[in-house]
Amino acid sequence: MFMTFILRLYRALKNAFWAIKFSRWYRLSLKHEQAIAKLLPIVERCFEHNWVVSVELTLRPSPGHDKVLGKEVPERPMYLDAPVTVTVFRKKKETKRQALCMSFYVSGNTIYVVQLQGVRGQDVPAELRSWPLHFVESLQKLACNERFEEIRIAKARTLGSYRYPDAKGTTRETAAQVVARIRKNMQSRYDETARTLGFIERRRWWVWRTQRR
Repeated sequence: MFMTFILRLYRALKNAFWAIKFSRWYRLSLKHEQAIAKLLPIVERCFEHNWVVSVELTLRPSPGHDKVLGKEVPERPMYLDAPVTVTVFRKKKETKRQALCMSFYVSGNTIYVVQLQGVRGQDVPAELRSWPLHFVESLQKLACNERFEEIRIAKARTLGSYRYPDAKGTTRETAAQVVARIRKNMQSRYDETARTLGFIERRRWWVWRTQRR
């Protein structure tokens, strides 16, 4: 009973800390709302393809799944990790569904990217296979246009979904194989994207600075 109480208390404190942290990110990002809004047309141009039906940019005060009338819906399965979220939607079985997303927050003149995620089982066309690059390149254009000083991308190994992946064994893969695959994919999305676009390694982050005029 005592250990159960301790575990419940730990989870409650952890959730409360996360809610406070996210709220702070939201308030900081809200100060840049007008500049952030200019990202949407940039991303739309980068994702011009018949596979894409729409792109949405939202500024949200709390983490979690998108909801309709207060309820989670299967068309929006992604848990969103930061206040500013850009989501690419595709059409499947006549329904608009989440496909790819990038989430970030802004503090001062720095943009912090903490989520580059796609829904599992996507048949992403060849032209969009480098979708993490498209997202980050869009941010680079925004940063230059709006005079942000830096973009930072979280290193894959620093993220909770890397350290504690939601991995279950299947008939084709053991749980250990699933974990290895998830981590490899995350390293590709975060670390390889950053290296490709000229980011510099700095502790927990990959850092790219705009050219000052």
